[in-house]
Amino acid sequence: MSSIGTLLGTARSAMAAHQLAVQVTAHNVANAEVEGYSRQRLTVEASVASRTQWGALGSGVQVRDLGRVRDALLDDGFRREKASAAEHGTRRDLLQRIEGIFGEPSEEGLASAMDAFWSAWSDLASHPANPTARGVVQQRGAHVAFVLNNYARQLDDLRGNTVERLRASLGELN
Repeated sequence: MSSIGTLLGTARSAMAAHQLAVQVTAHNVANAEVEGYSRQRLTVEASVASRTQWGALGSGVQVRDLGRVRDALLDDGFRREKASAAEHGTRRDLLQRIEGIFGEPSEEGLASAMDAFWSAWSDLASHPANPTARGVVQQRGAHVAFVLNNYARQLDDLRGNTVERLRASLGELN
């Protein structure tokens, strides 16, 4: 037979395990709207039974595990897609900056400078002996070179800034 102490011990273990289960449930309810929160689950199991002359006598319950309810496959997929989204976001930002550098179509852009350059060549072809037409071709060519050099300088600055930001991010990660 078992003593009153053994009976109370069995009841105490059951109450403690179920009190913890209520706390876990309350925690899950409190965090239900928190982004990224995954539900917790408490697993209980029967304690080791005592052997008596009449058979096995249960001794209550014990907590076996307190774990998160997560799908590892979904977690892996989420991590992959989040990394991919970050990569695409960075690429989008860089391409928008490059697009801002070129600023086409515009009155001061490369297309406009090239149109003026080819137009000057056309005028020179119509009047090859005209020194003014030659000067205009030279002037328009210098402007095309200036525009291209300006683009190159801005793209080099963008590259340098991007490399600096990547190094800073790498330093933070390390």
